[in-house]
Amino acid sequence: MKEHNTTKARKAPPKVTFVSADNNLTSQAGLIPVVHFLNSLSLSLLAANILPKERGSNGVYQLADIVHLAIISFIGGATSLSGMITIWGDTVLQRLAGFLKIPHETHFGRLWKEFQMASVSSLESLNHLMRKQAWGKVMQQGMTYFWGLRTMWIDIDSTVVSVFGKQEGAEKGYNPEHKGRLSYHPLLAFCAHTKEILQGWFRCGSAYTANGTIDFLRQLFAQMPTGIRYLIRGDSGYFDGKLFSFLEEGGLGYLIKVKMKNLASLLSSQTWEIKTVRTFVIRLAGKLVKSGRQYTLKMPISELYSMERDAWFQMTPG
Repeated sequence: MKEHNTTKARKAPPKVTFVSADNNLTSQAGLIPVVHFLNSLSLSLLAANILPKERGSNGVYQLADIVHLAIISFIGGATSLSGMITIWGDTVLQRLAGFLKIPHETHFGRLWKEFQMASVSSLESLNHLMRKQAWGKVMQQGMTYFWGLRTMWIDIDSTVVSVFGKQEGAEKGYNPEHKGRLSYHPLLAFCAHTKEILQGWFRCGSAYTANGTIDFLRQLFAQMPTGIRYLIRGDSGYFDGKLFSFLEEGGLGYLIKVKMKNLASLLSSQTWEIKTVRTFVIRLAGKLVKSGRQYTLKMPISELYSMERDAWFQMTPG
């Protein structure tokens, strides 16, 4: 009996001997481009300059080293300290990143505890600096997509992260998947064009969706490039008059989703007069919203009184 099926298109495979005893082999080859990319953005130098010098000069590892190790570990799929140590246990990866050695897991944990509130704020600034570096390189390469970008959509959203323990800052709040469980409720801003996270704020699980959004956006736009018109997009959780006023005062456009039950029956029960329509005052969700804000109402055309509807369509602006 033949050991292998051979045809005109296929022959028996050759015998191959696999050897894994060489010291220059790595199981983290996918992280090598990441290391080179972060080096091109001067991550270590930026982190060393912006993070507070909280450790003594005799410390083997500085906070900038810990940030560098952590970022590459997270990209490599690590979700815990032990996972970070596993990834950096690769000697080839260590040499490529310029590390002579890496801290032990317990030492790593102690180093993270040295991060104070000032360190967290510095990490936010580091994120914006690295993005500016990346966008600057794209501009230098003359990519027409970015050169022609004059309007940028920014999506704001929140997400629920459940915890399984008594982690600091975790509280009960809206949690559709694990009701009643402690969670975090971070606020995030995404660039719709590049699919990157522009900024994130960590919040406790009891925080409402729109809590702190104005200060969040104020900090974000202080770091964003000028000369671009920004449009904010969000779901119904961000339907807030104060937020709208802030965006309008800053010349920012927005598209916010509005949910309202029984809207069709509510509108059909009103006596629509031209004078009322001209004032453009509409009561939505119990709030009286005025000015030039526009709302799109999707409903059957038969729901509006025909005479008022025809007169509405014939109106001219002004």
